[in-house]
Amino acid sequence: MALRINGLGQGPLADRRLLGERQQRGQDQHESPPRHQADHVERRHRASEQLRAEFAALNGAVQQAEDALAIATGAEQGLVRVTEQLASLEARLRAVARGAAPLPEQKPQAWVAEALAVLEEVAETTCFGPRRLLDGSLGCSGVAVGDGLEFVGAGPHTRSSPPHGYEVLLSEEPVRATVLGERALTVDRIAEGVRLSLREGGRAARLVTQRGQTPRDVAAALQAAAREAGLALAVEATGDGRLLVQHRLFGSAYRFAVGSSLPGVLSTPQGAPRVVSNGRDIAGTMNGEPAWGDGQTLTGCFGNPTTDGLVVRYTGLPFTGATGRLRHSRPSVLKPRVFAGRVVVAQQALVFRLGGAPAEQINLRLDSVRPQHLARGVANASGFAALADVRVTGSVALRDALLMVAQARAEVETGLEALRKLAHGTLTEALGRLRVQSQNVAASVPDLHAPDAALHAVQALSLAIVREARTALSAQAHPPQGSLLELLDDDETTHPGPRWN
Repeated sequence: MALRINGLGQGPLADRRLLGERQQRGQDQHESPPRHQADHVERRHRASEQLRAEFAALNGAVQQAEDALAIATGAEQGLVRVTEQLASLEARLRAVARGAAPLPEQKPQAWVAEALAVLEEVAETTCFGPRRLLDGSLGCSGVAVGDGLEFVGAGPHTRSSPPHGYEVLLSEEPVRATVLGERALTVDRIAEGVRLSLREGGRAARLVTQRGQTPRDVAAALQAAAREAGLALAVEATGDGRLLVQHRLFGSAYRFAVGSSLPGVLSTPQGAPRVVSNGRDIAGTMNGEPAWGDGQTLTGCFGNPTTDGLVVRYTGLPFTGATGRLRHSRPSVLKPRVFAGRVVVAQQALVFRLGGAPAEQINLRLDSVRPQHLARGVANASGFAALADVRVTGSVALRDALLMVAQARAEVETGLEALRKLAHGTLTEALGRLRVQSQNVAASVPDLHAPDAALHAVQALSLAIVREARTALSAQAHPPQGSLLELLDDDETTHPGPRWN
């Protein structure tokens, strides 16, 4: 007879399929100890991998902070040397200006040349590995494109410009304080001995005309007297014999006074001295953002999104000769939004990431200490464009040289103060904090090295269990001779059909 197992469905494979489903449901409801152990080991493994990643990130941040601190310390030493050299040069020049020291031939210029050579040496030799720190390669560089437009500098918050640069638009051109005499000098008036006087910056120059002089001779003699007295004034004679006096610097901050014994020559028609203060500052915008003007320089206003601290100088004025007068065909007040040119800016500061948050990013900017990059944009009567152009050839040049050296020293000291604040404050605190965090993570060494061998063993055990289950199911599908089911089946011919239901 044939054995029939009730409740297992129909067909030879229904028994095993249903039995497997029941076993699967039982395993889902009551998880086996090996699988639970494998999940626990996997969770430990994931936690250890997360600790490893955190430990590697902390080590990278510590390395970044150490590099930044080393760079800042090396640059600080170079800036200290530059500051000392500029302070010594300024003290020497001030002693000469006060008369406490003589002004021998070429001696002040030798001092200037010596100081500039030291600055060049510092820019070349202050390095971190193969990288120079104070040659401008880690600062801000720029170039201006346009007639008379010059790049002066940029602040720490100036953003790098797109390839086409920032557009510079002018609404007013800078103007120098100027006075033109109302009465012409004739030969007869010159022969009478007209007394002329100029006053500027607390200094004065006087001249009395002499018989036989021409208006041009009078203008040249008055110019020589102004130069000897250290006045930043230019004197010329027009074609009709009138005297034209101008300040050498642009802007509303510069003024002077003139007078003459003959009314109308330089003084007012009533004979009173005349105070000239009709200079005007430049006005315009950069990249569509507001800017304030000072003489010929235009500076991006504080808080601008892109041009904060950006400084340009505009010298492309249609002046004739040395008079500085505007051409009659071009008004001094421009129409709105007159295009002056473009300025391209590139910030090349080093970026150190001390963590994942944006606040933990440090920008280390090191400006150039080369003489051609210091004291740019300083208004001076001698026409010095930078510290490298300083030439001490007289009292006016000496005064302008002092202005240039003082400005260069102020720029270097400002950078040095910011660098010290960064090195001894932000970087030192960040480095100490990162080292403590790294030590705390390193203290959990057992967690950093999770039992990977146990994980592999459990995984191998799981695979072995699966293989054994498959072997068991295969054995049920093909029972060997002498099995229990074979013994119970006594007569196959009497009961045809399948052995199992």
